[in-house]
Formats: sequence, structure tokens, C-alpha cells
Amino acid sequence: MFMIDQDSTSLPVYSHLDEISELLAHRGMLILNAETGAGKTTLVPWRLLRHPSFMDHKIFLLEPRRIAARAAADRIATLLNEKIGHTVGLRTRSETIIGPFSRLEVVTYGVFTRMIQNDQELRGFGTLIFDEFHERAIQADIALALAMDSRDTIRPDIKILFMSASVDSDALHEFNGEIPCLSISGRTYPVRIVHHPPLKNEKPWEGAARLVNLAHETMLVDDDQDILVFLPGFMEIRRTGETIARSYPSFDKNMVFFHGSLPLNEQRLVLNPPPGMRNRIILSTNVAETSITIPGVRVVVDTGLERCVRYRPRTGMNHWETAGISRASAKQRTGRAGRMGPGTCLRWWREEDAREEFSSPAILQEDMAPLLLETSLWGALSPFDLKWLTPPPEAAIRKASELLKSYPSQMMKVALRNRALLQQFWEFIRVLVVC
Repeated sequence: MFMIDQDSTSLPVYSHLDEISELLAHRGMLILNAETGAGKTTLVPWRLLRHPSFMDHKIFLLEPRRIAARAAADRIATLLNEKIGHTVGLRTRSETIIGPFSRLEVVTYGVFTRMIQNDQELRGFGTLIFDEFHERAIQADIALALAMDSRDTIRPDIKILFMSASVDSDALHEFNGEIPCLSISGRTYPVRIVHHPPLKNEKPWEGAARLVNLAHETMLVDDDQDILVFLPGFMEIRRTGETIARSYPSFDKNMVFFHGSLPLNEQRLVLNPPPGMRNRIILSTNVAETSITIPGVRVVVDTGLERCVRYRPRTGMNHWETAGISRASAKQRTGRAGRMGPGTCLRWWREEDAREEFSSPAILQEDMAPLLLETSLWGALSPFDLKWLTPPPEAAIRKASELLKSYPSQMMKVALRNRALLQQFWEFIRVLVVC
């Protein structure tokens, strides 16, 4: 049941699995900084499943996206020579595959929040693994705040592991004292970084298409190697595809799209291409930045942009905004070119351009109404009664409270004081949220 393949034993994390398990078992919390390609997402849960300290309770593996959750569950189940639904279960907004013997449940942060709201004791579970925690989506911060409150009040035995290639360890230490931190290098090959800033008035999709052509012209890729292109959103993916098809028609047959709304069968084709499907141009959002491995990639074209949610006080609503990525994200994207061998990253910006070290946590950027509803549903009189890695801004909380109370519905006003009605209202809101 627990045999493992030779490729996995060669991953850097493998030789540290006992140390990770023992530290987590005895200290209760652990930060694992493991670089891209180290094998943390699959091998750490695999090891915990067979460690005596973790066999009496089930384990949650929390992932930021459905694509990452599905890929992790697939890989861990494969290591166990099983299918999803036996030892390894999966819960996302779009699919649930859980069996009576499932001991590891791979879930998105949003799904975990729903589950802990319905069972604050997390009965049957003893370990929470927060994977790729550096992304700091608002659902991740909410999930952590609720989990910590449960741990501090009714479940002090719960163990929490933070895993990332670029998590802010100092912030986590300030959050909960001296959490032990273990750093492991990744199994990445050298990646050469070359900057090609935008030409005059050049759009992102035009720049991306130009750099894809440059990679082919300078023979940076062989016939069996792929190019991964990072773009901020689906509009830019579509326009890049159109530009390549129009300007470089010989590449058109090899193009594939990769984004969060892609159907499951098409996701699998990107992650596990059939034999002979090589020399691809993979146009992707930041879903390919972490957690997953796309085989065959030897060149990354990085526009340095991402789509993020920002709160607009004038309208009282969130809106999507295109912004520059952090240095940590740029490092993650660059690492995608060095998973299988030496690679190249072509960056669509100037080397001297200033970038933040880490992306700003979403809790400082987004509308606080969902957070306020979650904490009210939890039973907190104020969001500030909970422990936050980054506390929500007081002004944003006041604005969210005023907004919710101003809804022209007496039900909303009553719901804020009535848990049953609040739960009904929030469940309605949740169907509009992509978890």
C-alpha cells in the first residue's frame, strides 16, 4: 500500500520526511519552506498517512485552487497505487469523491471554511496542512483564523503545517510565537533569466507572442519541449492565441489554454499530455504558478502580470484589476522552466523595475463583507475577537458592516443577529463564490 516510485525517492523532501513528521508531531505547528520541485505537496501527506502519530485521525490538505487540489489528490493516490476515493478523498466546489476509508481529504480553502463552519470541532480530523500559503487568498486567512480559534478553545490537539516555497516565515512567527521552521532546497535545474521589456505601445498579448516566436527563433526549445506563457487572465490568453495564430501560424496547432475555468478533462490533458503531444505553447493564468507540474516545460514567458481583486470604496464593491506580480511570484514562475532540465525564462519587463517582495495579502485589498459574514456565522461578536495573521483593516470592517446593514431587506438586518437566518443568507451568497 505504501510503496513509492524511484522518482519520488529522489525528490529533496523525501530524505526529510521523518524529520518533518517528528517536528509536527511534537511541536504541534511547523513551517515548511520547500522550494519549487521539492515534492512537498505529495510526499509530506503521503508520509503522515503512515506515521504512528497521525494514524488515529484524518488529515486535511488545503489547496488554493480546484486544479491544484485535483492534481494533488491524483498524485498522492497514485503513490498509494489507488484511485481517488479510497485512502485519498477530494472535495471541491465542483466534485466530491470521498469513501468510507478516506483518511486524507484534499480540499480547497473555501470548501474547508464551509466544513469547519458546520463542525467547529473538526471531529475525526487531527491535522491541517495549509499548502501554498504564501498566496494569502482571503479564504486562506479566514480558514486559518477559524482553525486557530477552534485549536485555542476546543481542539488544542490539532496540528497545523504551513507549506510553501516562499511563505513569509517572520509573519507566521509573530502570529504564533516560535513556530519551528524547516527549509529545504528544491530539485530545480539552472534557469537563465533574460529581460525583454515591452516595445513602444506593445500590449501584453503582443509581447507574449513576440517572446514565444523569439524562443523558437533562437532555438531555446527542442521538438519535444514546451513553452509556458504566464498571462493575467482569460482575455489575454485568448488574444495571445489569436495573435500567435495570425502572426506565427505554424505554432497554432500546438497551442493549449490553461486556466481555472477549464473543464476537468482538458485540465488533465495539459497536465498529462498523451504520447507525441509535445512542443506545446501553453497559455496560462497564474494557476500554473504553484502546486502543479506541467511536464516538458523548458521555457517560461512571463508577462509579469496577474489579475487580482481590489475593493473600490466609491462603489462599495470588489473589482478585478491587472497588477504587477511580486518578486516571490516571479521566482515561482521562473522555477517552472527548471523542473525537467536547464531552462530559460523570458521576462516582459525591465530588470531594474521595482517589485514588492511578496504579494499584498487579499485581506488588505478586498471587500470585508464576506469576512464579516463568516465571522458572524462562526459566532464571533467582532472579527477582531479572532486571531489573524494579518488583521483586517478596521475602516474596511466598518464599511462592510454599514453596507450589509443598509441592504433594503429587513431579513438582512435580522440575519446579522440570528445565526439560523444568517446561515441561510450566507449559503445563498456562497453559490456565487468560486471556491
